[in-house]
Amino acid sequence: MARTTIFQVQSYVKTIHGIALGEARAASSKQAAIRCAQNMLDGRIVGAVAFAKSGDPSTGDWDEEPEFLGTFGELPEWASH
Repeated sequence: MARTTIFQVQSYVKTIHGIALGEARAASSKQAAIRCAQNMLDGRIVGAVAFAKSGDPSTGDWDEEPEFLGTFGELPEWASH
């Protein structure tokens, strides 16, 4: 099994109905994910979460819980970890 760790950032945007999922981005490292999440807040994007996910992409066998690296800005209640 070839385990790997991927780093991602999930943004959240303000809508007329509250806060919703925005764009997701890949990052090259833990530090890059945190920096990306911090820098993406721009008015329309009101929150971001940086996280790492480990597993085997060839089999789709991923760890159940991601490792949260940082949360920034405003997030919906359901996005709490």
